[in-house]
Amino acid sequence: MTDKQRGGAGKECVACREEIRGAAVICRHCGSSQKNDIWEKTATALKWLGGVVTVISLLAGMVTLMGYYRDWRERRDAVAELLYAADWLARTRNYSRAWQMNEKALGLVPGSAEAFDGRLRLAKLWLRDFRVNKKDADGVLNDVTDVLFRGLRGAGKNESAEILAHIGWAQATRVKNYMPTVIDVDAVFEEALRANPENVYANAMLGHWILMRLGASVKNIDSARSKFAIAVKNPDKRAFARELQFSGLIRHSQGRDDEVERAALGALLQESFSMMKNSEPKPAESFRRKILDAYGTMGRAEHVEAAVALMPPADHLAAHAWLMDGLDYSRPRALAQAKYLRARLTEELGEKEKALGLYQSLLKESKAAKELNGRVDQAIARLSGKLPERALARSYLNDPMGKKDPWRFHMDTLSHFDPRWTPANFDQAIDYFENALSRPLKALPDPKLSELIQSLPAKLDRIRKVVRQGDKIQRLNAYTSDFSVGHHENARLNLLRLGHIHVRALTAGGKLDKAIAQLGDMKKAVDSLNERWTEMRAWIAFEFARAYAIRAGLSKSDADAANALKYLKMALYSDGFSDEIATWDEIKGDVFKSLRDDPAYRELIRGR
Repeated sequence: MTDKQRGGAGKECVACREEIRGAAVICRHCGSSQKNDIWEKTATALKWLGGVVTVISLLAGMVTLMGYYRDWRERRDAVAELLYAADWLARTRNYSRAWQMNEKALGLVPGSAEAFDGRLRLAKLWLRDFRVNKKDADGVLNDVTDVLFRGLRGAGKNESAEILAHIGWAQATRVKNYMPTVIDVDAVFEEALRANPENVYANAMLGHWILMRLGASVKNIDSARSKFAIAVKNPDKRAFARELQFSGLIRHSQGRDDEVERAALGALLQESFSMMKNSEPKPAESFRRKILDAYGTMGRAEHVEAAVALMPPADHLAAHAWLMDGLDYSRPRALAQAKYLRARLTEELGEKEKALGLYQSLLKESKAAKELNGRVDQAIARLSGKLPERALARSYLNDPMGKKDPWRFHMDTLSHFDPRWTPANFDQAIDYFENALSRPLKALPDPKLSELIQSLPAKLDRIRKVVRQGDKIQRLNAYTSDFSVGHHENARLNLLRLGHIHVRALTAGGKLDKAIAQLGDMKKAVDSLNERWTEMRAWIAFEFARAYAIRAGLSKSDADAANALKYLKMALYSDGFSDEIATWDEIKGDVFKSLRDDPAYRELIRGR
């Protein structure tokens, strides 16, 4: 019988949902009360609500933790990407941009050990290859130095030595860029060596600092070499140490006194030989050129004899050949000097015949320095017992003046001297012909005067070609040591001085029209030059006055007399006029007798 049959209409239990009698107070199945109690319902509802809240709280906490984790991971990945970019930029030597990337990484994670270590490495690398705009140098050096000082905390001895060395190098870099130092450079390097006496950077940077700052002396060269000797022991960082070593020594190999230059050259040669034996890479091409140039200024070989005594000749030859290998060393003077050194070292080896052949081959070098030519001539005389013919021939520079036939001696000088120079023999020739042509008006015998007039145009053309060559080089802004601004100026002046002789010779020979035409060409040439040629302008004006005055005396031309007076005033009122151009006795003399009736001329010479 069912509950419905026993007790009328049935119902479901409020708890287990089984069927019970409609009047039942207690469920016979689960024992639950069937009373509809509001408080009980409320309690039940609260229990469910608490469970739901707990679940929601757990879910919210999990979401928050997931957000924190995701943010941390994103920052970590961003820092890694920025540091990778910074490393890549540093490898391409874009240190400024690399520094910015590192700063961004530290901005994302201020306490990132990886970012700080990366910035410390970058600071040291940037200092070793410092390249910034001059206006930014001070700020960059300050920032880099701050990072280095922070890196000292917790650093071991070797790391401390390295950091301190770079702090000192930052100050040395300030000195190179003409900025004041902010700490005692020597004290910092000493502290670095106390931390680790064998540290590569401390020794290399201090060695360079000694050569850079403490002055040019043999003692300082020796002191620096002792530091570099330690620095180059480390094969991994040897290239950097060598760069500082060679750049510092090369600075002392030129522009110092002979003792210092020779000590620097000796050190460079010995270190080069050591590098060759150790199969190290050759120094930079620019370094090798400067080492080879250190044997003599402009190829004059003044340090060759001292250099020969620095090393055994076989080692010296090997080191020299190693430095020359693969080098485009085509400058004539420098190449001649290199050949002379090889000949000299071959002689030291005792190979006299071979050395003589090498010396004699240098006789063909047309552009070798005259000082080197003298050394070659003496070497040939030393090995063969006689000077080469060229040593006995005229140089047209400072040869003893021939007393037997001074005319021919000076004519030969004008035909053969180098117009780029103003040698003593040229000055002597100009003085000789000026004296012969100036006082009296015609002092040369007719045959010699005719020869002079006929030969001077060719001599002038020879100089004029050199002047034109210089004009072309000037337009191209391509002056070199073989044809410099000084060579150009010398050729111009030599052309005008010899032109003066030509004008005087034409005047003395009665060829006044040609003399005036020649002066016109000279005036045009001088007018194209700068204001420094005032003396030459005054001289040309006086020569015009002189030629016109003589022609006026012959032609009785008023125009010639007027021109003579015009140019005479122009000369006298010029800033460049002096009694070296003309004296008042000459101005009042017979040359200007055609002007004596002119009131303006008489007023000009009144009281003189």
